[in-house]
Amino acid sequence: MKITPNFALAEFACRDGSEYPREWIETRLRPLCLVLEKLREVVGMPIQISSGFRTYEYNKKIGGAYRSQHVQGTAADVIVKGYEASEVADVLQTLHDNKIIRIGGLGRYPGFCHVDIRFGKRLAHWTGGRVSN
Repeated sequence: MKITPNFALAEFACRDGSEYPREWIETRLRPLCLVLEKLREVVGMPIQISSGFRTYEYNKKIGGAYRSQHVQGTAADVIVKGYEASEVADVLQTLHDNKIIRIGGLGRYPGFCHVDIRFGKRLAHWTGGRVSN
């Protein structure tokens, strides 16, 4: 099932085999995919989703943050072939700063970039050392 032209529901399923909650598709996943569509348009390359939705159990198992946006279905860890994760984060930051997209969290990790659409007054930034799951 396509959510937007370049992103499918299956890409956001939990790595433990659990499906993305269907009741969240319109209110959480579609807005996230629209952000990713804009990123794809700007970089001109496909976006790989290395981690999307996570169940509470799976998030705990892999050492994810207690209040992870992945558990809420509002986050994706992304990889763009030919781009460093920091370059992807810079593009997302610029799009956000120029009010082209609205994001709530932006994490820089070795090998991937975390982006989420949490609601908040300020964009949360962080740098981590873990690998994507």
